[in-house]
Amino acid sequence: MYKYIANVTKVHLSLQVAYCIGKCRDMACHVLSLRREMRRCFNQTWHATSLHLSGNVAVF
Repeated sequence: MYKYIANVTKVHLSLQVAYCIGKCRDMACHVLSLRREMRRCFNQTWHATSLHLSGNVAVF
């Protein structure tokens, strides 16, 4: 009986760890894509600003 409970607990804990690892990986992917998107947005803004300051017209 105790051996069965220990095995069930071990399986439950490993499932929890796998779930947490999956969540962390998803969160890391989300943060990475968010950082990439922010960088792209900053580059576009910087490009538009430099065109504006140089006297050229930028149309998006």
